[in-house]
Amino acid sequence: MGWGNPAHGIGDAGLPECEVPVHQQFAKLVLEGCIEGGMDLAYSEAVSIDHSFVTPLMLSTPDFDVPIVPIVQNTRMPPMPTLKRSYGVGELLGQVLRQGPPGRVALMGTGGLSHWVGSDERRAFLRQAAGTRFGHEQEFPLVLGERGRINEQFDMDFLALLGRGAASEFIHLWSNERLEAEAGNGALEIRNWLTIAGASDDAPLQVLAYAAVPEWHTGSTVGQFRVG
Repeated sequence: MGWGNPAHGIGDAGLPECEVPVHQQFAKLVLEGCIEGGMDLAYSEAVSIDHSFVTPLMLSTPDFDVPIVPIVQNTRMPPMPTLKRSYGVGELLGQVLRQGPPGRVALMGTGGLSHWVGSDERRAFLRQAAGTRFGHEQEFPLVLGERGRINEQFDMDFLALLGRGAASEFIHLWSNERLEAEAGNGALEIRNWLTIAGASDDAPLQVLAYAAVPEWHTGSTVGQFRVG
């Protein structure tokens, strides 16, 4: 998680560089609360954020005038947290927030649904064991075609499961390996959805919009967990 102020938007994916204020007092509350709850989060005092943060912030707070507490989890290459762990982080985060000072907090999770990112060779490289990849990534550059593969049935089933408030079932039925095989390496990002589901105590998800967009290489959706 980011503790330093501000968070620097790195300007990837064609977006402009930017600076986003970090709510340091709240970051302290979250970090210390999670540590007390038995989950030691790593933190950075010089945090950078990419398009996965900046894009939704540009749409929701275009002036970047709402302080954030950026939290990042590994959805890219092994070893990654289990889906159960990602959900558990959310559960603890929700407990910490409910025990905090009065006020309202918005939790926003980002990440694509089904999608395959990069060539077969690059995806195989990313699956290699830790300790064998450093210094070799430039040998497997990220190349994206005009259109990407999407598993719409997986997307529909996953969203329906969240709509039933059953994310806690999903984490016991699916592994990283099964998820990547059926929905692509990009679908490993759904652990961010599972974290927010855990924080909301598995409140049902209301899907506001869904579209399979091959030109964006991903199934895309916007939803709201109906808390309270």
